[in-house]
Amino acid sequence: MGIESLLENQPYVKQVWTVEETMGGDGEIAGLYRNSYVEEKSGDLFLQFHPSCFLTSSGASHGTPYEFDRNIPLVFYGRAIKPGMTDAIAHSVDIATTLADILRVSVPANVDGRRLVLD
Repeated sequence: MGIESLLENQPYVKQVWTVEETMGGDGEIAGLYRNSYVEEKSGDLFLQFHPSCFLTSSGASHGTPYEFDRNIPLVFYGRAIKPGMTDAIAHSVDIATTLADILRVSVPANVDGRRLVLD
């Protein structure tokens, strides 16, 4: 029995993904794990726990592929912030770009984020 089978037989593990399965997969979960993969730092396996399994006492780790763990409220507050809200999807890379815009700091060309705009 290999390590994958051993892990998948655990009651809290839904699926074990190899790097090859993650890189070659075309589903949403494979894509999410692919986005988290860093060749020099990532391990050989991704463990997809069941949605009811929490590895923290707070109930969210922001590291699972499930919708409830991926959506994080984002609030900007201060004198330079125009009141408003948006339902647009924001990514963590958008925070620096948005704050740079608010602070009128130039953003390097190689930054991936986009400025968040309120409705």
